[in-house]
Amino acid sequence: MAVSDIWLLIKSYMAENGMSQAELARRIGVSRSRLSYWIKHHIFPQAEYAKKITDQFGLDLNKLLKTSLDESLVPVKTSETTRQLVNCIKDFSENEIRYIIDVAKAYKKMKNEIKESSNG
Repeated sequence: MAVSDIWLLIKSYMAENGMSQAELARRIGVSRSRLSYWIKHHIFPQAEYAKKITDQFGLDLNKLLKTSLDESLVPVKTSETTRQLVNCIKDFSENEIRYIIDVAKAYKKMKNEIKESSNG
């Protein structure tokens, strides 16, 4: 699971539990600004703090790090197409996933350029 997805998951659990960043920071022993920095910049903290964060929500850190986006972990509704995509790439390495994202971005850019050239 990408670090940004892990933070998205943690933030959703925070929301479900009515927990602010300040409260989570206090519980794990860091400043709110440090926690905010990790979240904003998609930085995964040292193992000690990562474990404290996942413990707050009863999550298994090892499973979280090894699991791709999955409806059993992510408490948000996703479309069937999204589930199929996630299922397809769940065993890809981080580099393979980045490559897929780059291809998708290039496709989107090309599609927009074709659209603009046909309008102009």
